[in-house]
Amino acid sequence: MAQMKVLSAARKQAFNSVPKLTKEATLGYFTLDLETKKILRKMQSDVAKVGFLVSKAYFQAKGRFFESSRFFAADIKRASRVLALNHAVDMDKYTPEMATRHRKQILAQYNWQAYSNETAALLALHTDSLVSIRMNKEDILFALVSFCWMRRVEIPSYNQFVDIISIGFQSYETRMLGNRSPRPY
Repeated sequence: MAQMKVLSAARKQAFNSVPKLTKEATLGYFTLDLETKKILRKMQSDVAKVGFLVSKAYFQAKGRFFESSRFFAADIKRASRVLALNHAVDMDKYTPEMATRHRKQILAQYNWQAYSNETAALLALHTDSLVSIRMNKEDILFALVSFCWMRRVEIPSYNQFVDIISIGFQSYETRMLGNRSPRPY
């Protein structure tokens, strides 16, 4: 089945992109609060510390996590400066295992839930109600994003949202076709 188009190509790219942090935003996102300092003290490598700090900043900005290969060099440098590192950090050494561990720590730090089958089911139920009031696809996507922020659920990928929205529209159509009364002749 072809994927439903919910956003224009440009808006889809913006949705999927790593956040471009403003100077003002970086001041807040890269600040070392007590909880973050406590977590960082337990880390052995500078790579882990930088990876954690950049992941945390991106999560605060978008409620999502990104692969380290997509981290902006400027954000890596900014994290290194905040950590008072005097050498370059090779983010190729930031392993998926580290990223997964950091993801769990960041979610716990902010009291958020990881995106799961359970949260996908909640989003599907919410989608059904939005489709039934004939909301358009783009508005549904952003209503689901807001739902995640309000419920403190990790924001899923664009493709996961599209799948949920597609199923919601198909389900609605099936229900409506099933409710048709036969025409009297």
